[in-house]
Amino acid sequence: MVVKLTGMNGAIALTLAGALLGSCASTVPARCEDGPFDCPAEWAAWPMRTTAAPYTTSADTATEPGSGLMWQRAIPKEMQPWSSAKSYCEELELGGHDDWRLPSRLELLTLVDYPTGDGPQESSSAAAPFGQPLIDRAAFANTPPAPFWTASNFVEDESTLSSAWPGDDVAWTVDFRTGLVEQEHVELLLPRTRCVRNARPPAASTAGRRYTVNADTVSETATGLIWERTLVQRTYEQAQQHCAELVLGGTGGFRLPHVKEAMTIASALYDALGEPCLDPEAFKLTGSYFYGGLWTSTPWTGDAQSPIGDGDRLTVNLSARGKLSSADTSGGVTGPPTEATLCVRAASAPRTPGLEEERR
Repeated sequence: MVVKLTGMNGAIALTLAGALLGSCASTVPARCEDGPFDCPAEWAAWPMRTTAAPYTTSADTATEPGSGLMWQRAIPKEMQPWSSAKSYCEELELGGHDDWRLPSRLELLTLVDYPTGDGPQESSSAAAPFGQPLIDRAAFANTPPAPFWTASNFVEDESTLSSAWPGDDVAWTVDFRTGLVEQEHVELLLPRTRCVRNARPPAASTAGRRYTVNADTVSETATGLIWERTLVQRTYEQAQQHCAELVLGGTGGFRLPHVKEAMTIASALYDALGEPCLDPEAFKLTGSYFYGGLWTSTPWTGDAQSPIGDGDRLTVNLSARGKLSSADTSGGVTGPPTEATLCVRAASAPRTPGLEEERR
């Protein structure tokens, strides 16, 4: 079955295998055919920014060259429910433009400057004391360390609907204090709002070309990332070693992904029923046990109730449509936790001479 989403990135074809990975099911909402405001960019149409880079700024706007996203610099003082935040952005006239909108969670995630880890490095907020926002504070002065609304709904299916919190009543937020991505009730919580627009036309449609799937690797067309294809549970130490030693197609250079890279393969448009929800024709599951988080190289900054541990890393919860969690790599008295592992490399990684063509 092929489902086409028509939104700001054009038509995106999602091919769903008859036997889906695990027990995932797709409930792509009909509203995605209505236009760009109701169908935000759930897939990256640009190389994901993982290193701190300067924005092109004016008095009112800041533009990230790689993605072509133009952001509102000064945000409204009022905290507001989700519907009001969407209306505010759609009615905004700023910098000579009137095509502003609420960003998708993946778009908003591009603004988060995570602390340095052992993958691609952020730098502009790496030394920020706890309580300061994880964002370029020169481009976005006076940003509070708080959650911000995204345009992405938390899609549910009939088996997981709650009478109190149905899917249409829950939206995703990105927290600039902790760097976490979480779902919140659209009326009960009042996050902050920052609007976005496209400074240049969105990328051409990648319909049918989002992934190029080979025997052991998955190439992501828009981001230029090449992923290991098979998920296996490992401790963090085992995952690091596995990626460092991995050679596929005669090429090494693999590593654990930065959290932003890992989020490019997770989408709120897939429903999770206790199994990892990734493109079922692209990625392969080993074993039948539950997969919760996907390891990333990005440290977690902690929060007031749970200060950062030396080994804490952000994990992408594949069984909760990409919610960001954390795991202590040491595990304390319980021993190190095991999470799913997918290694990644840039498309330009050099070929490794003298090694077998493929190492599984």
